[in-house]
Amino acid sequence: MSLPAAAGNAALWPGSATFGASLVPPVPYQPIPDKTQVRVDPIIGQRIAGYSVEEHIGEGGTGIVYRASQYAGEQYAAVKIFRPEIVGDEATAKRIFEEARAVSSIGCRGVVEVFANGKLPDGRHWWAIEHLDGEPLNWVLRRGPVTTSQAIEIL
Repeated sequence: MSLPAAAGNAALWPGSATFGASLVPPVPYQPIPDKTQVRVDPIIGQRIAGYSVEEHIGEGGTGIVYRASQYAGEQYAAVKIFRPEIVGDEATAKRIFEEARAVSSIGCRGVVEVFANGKLPDGRHWWAIEHLDGEPLNWVLRRGPVTTSQAIEIL
């Protein structure tokens, strides 16, 4: 499996020459008419190397994950944008993506496939990986112990 590295803003953002300007951090909350507050996320609605970012699905210590579609919603991927402090330099990015490519090549049901990777105009690194529907394992475990058959199904 090859892991294409997108090069240049044109490859990353087709049809959106001004996207880099919208990556300036927005005001954290903007009021809307009914006086509630909404968080503005400039990534949602953008295209990253052919993936249309649709929804924020999670975040953790290494980055933020979005659900994105490709081919008019026929195929989904999880697009992870890494925090700069985790993947701040090219050598670290290269090592992480090479390791991901190696693990992805195993072709095991328990390992997601890595589709693509690149760098956003603001310098943050990203990758697109196989999107899996379901609930996180920690949510399952919070409900209590799992049976042997449930554990086998998870694995």
